[in-house]
Amino acid sequence: MNSRKIYNIYCEESCHLKRDHQKVMVLRMIKCSHGLAKDFEIKWVKISPARTDSYVETVACFFVRKEDQFRAVALPDKGKSCVE
Repeated sequence: MNSRKIYNIYCEESCHLKRDHQKVMVLRMIKCSHGLAKDFEIKWVKISPARTDSYVETVACFFVRKEDQFRAVALPDKGKSCVE
């Protein structure tokens, strides 16, 4: 019997373009044991009172489900090389 667990990993970045006039870049990763809908998208700039419940529910998953994880890394100055 195969007892391996399958995880879905979703990655996203903010302000990753060289000429977007933003100094900071953020890389985010969500690991979950269930698949998200193909059209799933969460954009914090698009939160509205009508969608607040779904956003709260999505964030709550990471506190309730032990196998789900959220990680983020902020690069304070994306113009600087990590290797110097």
